[in-house]
Amino acid sequence: MMTHGFDPNGPEIHIQSVTFSVQNISSSHITTRGEIKFIVAKPRDCSASIYDDTVVSIFYKEKPLSMTVMEPFTQKEKNHTMVKAMFPSIVSPIDTRVSKRMALYFVHNSSFEFSFDVKAKGRLWPNKWMGPEDSDDARWINIWCPNVKVEIVAKTGLGTMAGESLKCEVKAQNRLDVLLA
Repeated sequence: MMTHGFDPNGPEIHIQSVTFSVQNISSSHITTRGEIKFIVAKPRDCSASIYDDTVVSIFYKEKPLSMTVMEPFTQKEKNHTMVKAMFPSIVSPIDTRVSKRMALYFVHNSSFEFSFDVKAKGRLWPNKWMGPEDSDDARWINIWCPNVKVEIVAKTGLGTMAGESLKCEVKAQNRLDVLLA
């Protein structure tokens, strides 16, 4: 894979914190809300980073519960940017077996675990970038932050990220590699 002198790993991205709440579980729905903050470190060899289609999905035991799409953002002068994905209070349909399993966890355990997957796509330009028309040297990136664990206190339904800041996986490709894939 050619990267035109770029660091092939792209930017460094860390999940900084997660706050999350389970507001209600019924036999067919779950109501959740929360936010996830992450730090994006722009590579030194890029003059601009543009992040499109940042989708944050919440899973419980590999079952999708909720997702949010963040506004696109551009990183130019700053080397480090904090971004936040907000999950408004949302009612999501769930399978009856999953809701029963979750309800049992709340009754029998003091804490409860959710996992988050963060998936994003973006574009990076080398330091010589002049504008959007100079896209031949642009590099496309895919970001994946699997299994961000959140401990929910069963009594309150409130939770935070378990453990320290988590580094995400980043894959960078130049435009030609993307077209050939």
